[in-house]
Amino acid sequence: MFQNILLPTDGSDYSKTALEYGIYIARKFDARLTGLHVIDIKVLQGPVLNDICSSASLSPAPEFFSVIEKALGARADNILREFRERCEKEGLKPEVKKTTGIIDEEIIREGQGADLILLAQRGEHYPLSRSVLLGSTAEAVVRKAGKPVLVTPVSFVEIESMGLAYDGSPPADHALKIAAELSDKIRWPLTVLIVTDNAKLSADLSKNAEAVLEDYAIDSDIIVLGGKEEKEILKFIEEGAVELLLMGAHGHSRFKELFLGSTTSHVIRKSRIPVLLTHNGMDLLSEDHPCYVGRFGPGGQRHANFCLQNSDLLLSLGTSLSVASTGFNFAGFAPTKAAQRILAESMARELGPQGIHVAYLLIDAVIDVPWARKRYPDNPDDFFIRPADIADEAWHLVRQPRSAWSFLTEVRPFKESW
Repeated sequence: MFQNILLPTDGSDYSKTALEYGIYIARKFDARLTGLHVIDIKVLQGPVLNDICSSASLSPAPEFFSVIEKALGARADNILREFRERCEKEGLKPEVKKTTGIIDEEIIREGQGADLILLAQRGEHYPLSRSVLLGSTAEAVVRKAGKPVLVTPVSFVEIESMGLAYDGSPPADHALKIAAELSDKIRWPLTVLIVTDNAKLSADLSKNAEAVLEDYAIDSDIIVLGGKEEKEILKFIEEGAVELLLMGAHGHSRFKELFLGSTTSHVIRKSRIPVLLTHNGMDLLSEDHPCYVGRFGPGGQRHANFCLQNSDLLLSLGTSLSVASTGFNFAGFAPTKAAQRILAESMARELGPQGIHVAYLLIDAVIDVPWARKRYPDNPDDFFIRPADIADEAWHLVRQPRSAWSFLTEVRPFKESW
């Protein structure tokens, strides 16, 4: 389940606790543990070092930067040596890596080959790294890595049971499956926590969870509480019922995660036990799926980029946010979809004359999947777009003759206004 664990470390007390959890989990799963230290390029090249020099009436000469770089390199070596020694003391043979760059970006890049990323709740620069939005390294990695991320607290406690905060969203469904598999393998009792004041929703979510858990011979229970999600989850943690909490990295509204105060952000900052966060998106297609070829791009995998480079058709799936000028909570999501469409169109113009078909399939509808039906229980069938119909349209693009290639195809139910 977890065969390769990445553990970034900065030598702080919090990261030493993360190492204790890393050793504990690696031994449970017979996993390989990799320690990573990132020398922050912002310290070497950013305004911080210039400010330090100015305050000391020093000139930021190249020689001075070289001295700082060597000092940071030596410190990194010491941190990784202590990491290795601690692991070897527990009978593990870890790998260690030292790199220079932007911390969260390097962790995400190195994490592409890991099954689990362990992160300390706070780093050596806390509270300087805090901001009004989600700006800490831990939260940036949680949002962008696309891998399960275990955020560890200040103190280590042996895990004997676990809880799951469940809201029926796709990431929560994924977290439920991981929780069941963990309980089945490690024999940790599982408590599913549902927080809602809606009796019908609580019944539906309980039924959903029971349907998943009945396939596993595990010790499990479901608790329903009313009130505010983050408050009740933290109260559940404080009562000491479990030593590990699982939850989706975002709930039904992904846009809430952009702002301080989202349930996920609040919990990982306040929790005194480790929190295992899972994503939707990339996690929907498991890495052992026959259609999975990896993740492409500069921080992706070589074989995935090779498949991309040798394709004769590239199909990009987008939403109507790529063309809309949208305010309110969607403002943080629309620019990324617009960038996706712009990139696809640029690729189509360049690669089309080379015989490579690039198409953008815009889906302007709510897709008919179980969690969407739960969210919109009163909507009729023709409110949704069926996945099979999307697949048929995608197949039509695949089969288009070269004399009639199309770039942009929009699909929506006939009643959808646009």
